[in-house]
Amino acid sequence: MRTVIFTSSCLRHKAFGRMALSSDFINVQKVFIEKDNSLISMMEYKGSDFQKDHLDGRSQSEEDTFGLFLSNTDNLFKYEQEVEKNWFSSQDCLEALNKIKPDLILVYGTSIIRGEIINIYRNRILNLHLGLTPYYRGSGTNLFPILNDEPEFIGATYMYLDEGIDTGEIIHQIRPKIIATDSFHQFSNRFLIKAFKTYIKIAGNYNQLENIKDNFFNNGNSKRYVYKNRDFTDEVIKTLYEKIKCGLLKEYLMDKDKRDEKVQIFSQKFL
Repeated sequence: MRTVIFTSSCLRHKAFGRMALSSDFINVQKVFIEKDNSLISMMEYKGSDFQKDHLDGRSQSEEDTFGLFLSNTDNLFKYEQEVEKNWFSSQDCLEALNKIKPDLILVYGTSIIRGEIINIYRNRILNLHLGLTPYYRGSGTNLFPILNDEPEFIGATYMYLDEGIDTGEIIHQIRPKIIATDSFHQFSNRFLIKAFKTYIKIAGNYNQLENIKDNFFNNGNSKRYVYKNRDFTDEVIKTLYEKIKCGLLKEYLMDKDKRDEKVQIFSQKFL
């Protein structure tokens, strides 16, 4: 199955593209890398030390996790192409796809994709959202569950891309492996590796995907959050580290199975 990757320019995004290119499960024709993204913009933020320290730590942790892998896969650079922000919603993008004729498009970490492409490739554009939808949508969807004392809502959702923001039909969901002594960056990057491998496996078994069950998420859990970048405040960062330092993850792990059971996630049988 001829596959194209739409991703962005953070190390974790580039690492996903290289991992997909290195895989024997899918036939990746091209990785399009959007130059601008929210993390780079936030890294240029000249505001508080709390936010800067958090973003610097995140950047360094990604270098520690993915830097060596990226340097060892430089031979795959020829399959990558940098594009401008919002290029994925443009006519130029459609023309590039017409030449490649992909069977499948995998999206991870881009700006919002709009326009004709969604209808042309409907049910052939998949999206990886770091967060459990429909409960947590938007930005920081694995950070804010910690702020809300509910790590059972940390996870990743694979969905078909539609016109909304994290509203597409859900294909599969996973949760991270968390260790009681983890920092936020440690379990986040470990989870990314798992999420990328799962995404590639989903793409490789695309023809086996089952449709989500009707009313699967009507389970009495009414939580629905949509966070934006502006919600990423000094107080949020301070509280995040305080809660982890005070043992929130350890408390969750002591009762993990019971807490997870109350938050249903949808899984494909073959994964």
